[in-house]
Amino acid sequence: MSLQLLPPELIDMIADAACKVRTNGKSSSNLRVIIRTQHLPSSCQEEAVRWVLRCLEDRRLEYAKDELGQYPWKVVSNVVNEREAPEHSEYGSVYPELVVAIRIGQVREAYLDHGCDEDRLVVLNENPPFPELEVNADIFKEIVKDVPPPPFITAVGISAVSDEFMMALWSDIIAEEPGALEGKGKGYMVHPMWMRMPDAEWLTVREQSFNFGWKGYNPS
Repeated sequence: MSLQLLPPELIDMIADAACKVRTNGKSSSNLRVIIRTQHLPSSCQEEAVRWVLRCLEDRRLEYAKDELGQYPWKVVSNVVNEREAPEHSEYGSVYPELVVAIRIGQVREAYLDHGCDEDRLVVLNENPPFPELEVNADIFKEIVKDVPPPPFITAVGISAVSDEFMMALWSDIIAEEPGALEGKGKGYMVHPMWMRMPDAEWLTVREQSFNFGWKGYNPS
């Protein structure tokens, strides 16, 4: 029987059996993606991240491009728990997990974005609000239906989070001596970061969190 003939609730149950997908239903310019795996996370990290990048290529996110055709995605990742299988105890469960952090857009230098008169000759406002692009985490529920995860991924959680949350997470992901993650990063302005170019190709560059405008940001 074709899945298209089944009730939506049953289709969701079948999909959950293969890979559970959950979101927090919020919108933000920061997304945290938790990925649980059947294998040692470090052994499948690259393939898992490439799946996330394919999700970001979905047509439903094309609106996020700027007027020059530049995509806003800035993506880093690392290992949360380096385990081959879940570990259960009286204190709870620990799963093999990866984390992917997605920063949407960046803050340009303030002196380039000052508010000028109509002739752009004199400064009228030194601190104009910078428009932030937000994405609702729920959109990924639909995207995952069309871009199914690799079979080794058992669960995915997508959360739209605050700048404060993302600042701490990003700092830990890139840190050579992280506090909460088991994977070690390459360091500030060294850790690899994915970004999508106007020609739609993904490029790996050194991470650029210095450009995100986070107040009090001081990565170790």
